[in-house]
Amino acid sequence: MISLFGSITMVSIATYFFMACLYLITEKGNKLKNRTVILSFICWSIGGLLFIYSGSYAETHGMLGASVSVETLFSILSLVLLGKVFFSKQNEEVTNKSTNLHVF
Repeated sequence: MISLFGSITMVSIATYFFMACLYLITEKGNKLKNRTVILSFICWSIGGLLFIYSGSYAETHGMLGASVSVETLFSILSLVLLGKVFFSKQNEEVTNKSTNLHVF
């Protein structure tokens, strides 16, 4: 179970990195002050730091299961928050384009 959570954390950290790069390319820095984007980056940082540093500490003290579950939670939360911003932006553009159509 711990190795499964570790794998999920590694994949979600890498996926967040690629999604963040795509978001920065598409937005060109215009909406980086969005609170959800900032919160997702904080969650991603916490998940990554927990993955790197607490693994060895938790292993020596016997709390590896709790550590892995917390880092997985933060990593997945960061993906959900960034996905919410990234994909809802595209849906809003489609909605705005469809409502601006004029029939003559």
